[in-house]
Amino acid sequence: MGGINLNESGLDFVRQVFVTFGGNTTVLTLFLLSVLYLALKGKKEERYVFVTTAVFLAFTVYNPFAVKYILGKLGMVNVYYRFFWILPMVLTIGYACTKVVGGQKKGWRRYLTAAALAAVICFGGNSVLAGGLPQVPDNQYKMPDDLLAVCTVLHEEAGEGTVRVVFEPDFNLIVRQYDASFELVLDRDMVLTYQGSNTVSTDALTEQEIEDETKILQIITQTDLSLDQKEFYRSLTEMNAEYIVLSSSSAAVSYVETAGCIPVREVEGHIIFRVEEK
Repeated sequence: MGGINLNESGLDFVRQVFVTFGGNTTVLTLFLLSVLYLALKGKKEERYVFVTTAVFLAFTVYNPFAVKYILGKLGMVNVYYRFFWILPMVLTIGYACTKVVGGQKKGWRRYLTAAALAAVICFGGNSVLAGGLPQVPDNQYKMPDDLLAVCTVLHEEAGEGTVRVVFEPDFNLIVRQYDASFELVLDRDMVLTYQGSNTVSTDALTEQEIEDETKILQIITQTDLSLDQKEFYRSLTEMNAEYIVLSSSSAAVSYVETAGCIPVREVEGHIIFRVEEK
């Protein structure tokens, strides 16, 4: 998980995970200050909602002793970062800041306090523009236009019902968010593992499935095009693949066609191949 190992990190594991996946500790510091402020200045109901929640979480899922000796035994270390999603940092910080501003007398002091808090929040963490300007979605589904076009053609070719398709990794990880009728030949965790992720596991797959999916991935990612074409096709039929979708510019296109897959349509820079039982 992000190169963080529980056995090596020990009791520092929780902090390392937060820094790695949260960017820095600015937001966490603001959250803790907000909890302290509400504990001292908040009403009974506010302390019950915000402070009690923070204390409970601090003694359970964010307790380094509990993480090291309990969560480690439960096999949840690789997905531990997800626990930070339940920490109500944004809500608590926003509420505390509003309470602080509202507690100031009307006039310049209230405006100055609001501006100071806004500056700390805006410039203390990671800039939302660090990765460039926000991108406008291609469509209402917030999916690439070429993916939608490919899905439409697949349904035209295969008809109604589920369709088992081999997608390249980029499509494979998002296509079911748009259309759940597609059955993925390549298991999501298998694709992530093949790409080098250590946050998932392929334990749910059989050795034969892992072997067949690895062979398919080697070809569609152009990692190793020296694989025997009969072996590749056997893996496709073993996994009950009905179609393969490849980028038109992929070096694997000629390999897949020579192996026996039948090109059906080309749409939006992608070629759709049909896999037939031999």
